[in-house]
Amino acid sequence: MSHTPPLPDSSRMELAMAAASSERANRPSFLVVLAAIVLAGALIYAVTGLSARLSATARVQSSANSTRQIIDLVEEVKASTTGLEGARFAPNPRLASELEQLAADVQLDLAGNVTSMDTPGATAPGLSQKRYSVKAANQDPAVILNFLNQAQDPEKFPGLEVYTLFLRPNASSAAPGFQPSRRPGSPVESARFEGGWEMEVEFVRLERKV
Repeated sequence: MSHTPPLPDSSRMELAMAAASSERANRPSFLVVLAAIVLAGALIYAVTGLSARLSATARVQSSANSTRQIIDLVEEVKASTTGLEGARFAPNPRLASELEQLAADVQLDLAGNVTSMDTPGATAPGLSQKRYSVKAANQDPAVILNFLNQAQDPEKFPGLEVYTLFLRPNASSAAPGFQPSRRPGSPVESARFEGGWEMEVEFVRLERKV
């Protein structure tokens, strides 16, 4: 019986390397390529999905902003509508008499009664404009200023504003027909202020149509 002599270490190393090389050569390389393709496809899908989600989020945010703007507009319209029901625009048929009473309270002697008139022309929808004319002559300027200040108190006279105002000294030289006259039954006992002023003021107020 013959025995094969053992190979030297160098020969065994060469055989092992040859076997490993042969194994690598026989391994199908297309699996590696396929894995790379699958990985690339997965990355593309992930990027596409992220982009779609970002776009959807942006659309949702834009829609939310538009909805918020619509809600704010509705609330603004409601506030405007509610404002028309408030005291600022409430009709007040006694306003002229109330201005006359204010003049009596501050001891302003009026040159006749307070007159009122509707003002033609375009105004806000649902509103009409009224003007109130007040005249006084030969009066203490401090009394006049007190009257004007209180007439614009938003709690006493809501919505009333000065439209035109003329103040002139030396009312005693006013034209005929523009002389102080006491209203019948007026409790005012103030004397004429010598060297006083005359006043012509027009107030304006918006009122809700009835």
